[in-house]
Amino acid sequence: MNNKVLVIEDEKGIRDNIKLLLEAEKYEVTLVSGGEEGIKKAREIKPDLIICDILMPGIDGYEVIKTINGSANNKLIPFIFLTAKVERADLRKGMELGADDYIFKPYDADELTRAVKCRLDKYNVLRGIIDGDIGKNKYKANDKILFRTGNNIEKVVVENILFISAARQYTNIFIDEKKKHVVKKSLSKWEEMLPADLFIRIHRALLVNLNHVHKVEKTIDSTYKVYLHKTDHALEVSRRYFKNLKRLMKMN
Repeated sequence: MNNKVLVIEDEKGIRDNIKLLLEAEKYEVTLVSGGEEGIKKAREIKPDLIICDILMPGIDGYEVIKTINGSANNKLIPFIFLTAKVERADLRKGMELGADDYIFKPYDADELTRAVKCRLDKYNVLRGIIDGDIGKNKYKANDKILFRTGNNIEKVVVENILFISAARQYTNIFIDEKKKHVVKKSLSKWEEMLPADLFIRIHRALLVNLNHVHKVEKTIDSTYKVYLHKTDHALEVSRRYFKNLKRLMKMN
């Protein structure tokens, strides 16, 4: 899938030229002529990168980036200002609002395409890491995974994960009983990527970390429940995964 670039620029000639340059590089380009329209379009198409003029009628570029970055989901989207302003104070203001780069008018075509490629390359790598996939088949116990938490990015060591539960196409990553991260990744994918000597499946919707198992309890109806450190509630073990429970019990 081609990366999507949103261009917010009030001068038609510049808009059209940027579209021509970026489409030649196989990007999917959307053009808008003003800040208000740009904010709406960003919410609609969820671009992978935004190029925005600073001085525009109505809502200027500073207000655009402030509004777009007001949503935690948009914090990572690379934002490049297109401007003729070269005052240090103006540059500082843009950077403080979250701008990743500046392209100065009149711009050089190669400079613009290189800047876009550089920012998108970094964005694609970081997005992959935060989605829980850093391009390798297996995590180790001491590896770190990055998760979004509000406006911040949190590092979580693999061995500190208590358990993972499935929720349709999403999974809940529990660090303790109350704190969790929600990721669009299947439980089967996590099972493939996490160390097999640390995480086992005890239910079609549950993976548990063996190192955090406090006790295993047999119920009246001959089923089993697992209790983990830092949690008060029990996790049910299904009959289908009973063999995994046997393995777990040998380690306690």
